[in-house]
Amino acid sequence: MFTSLAFPFHQVKKWDFSFASVWNAIVWIMLLNFFIQIVNATSRRYLKKQQEKELATFIGKS
Repeated sequence: MFTSLAFPFHQVKKWDFSFASVWNAIVWIMLLNFFIQIVNATSRRYLKKQQEKELATFIGKS
């Protein structure tokens, strides 16, 4: 009556996390965060310079 399943419940694979793989994931997340902060700071500095230029031209015209 019952057919055999492709993956029987008693043979389910367990995730094999090692300390090294968890450590590597943490390091990658920290590196990505670091590079995102660099890009964010660079773009903020660029936008601030653009706003200062616009403000200087606006004040100079009036």
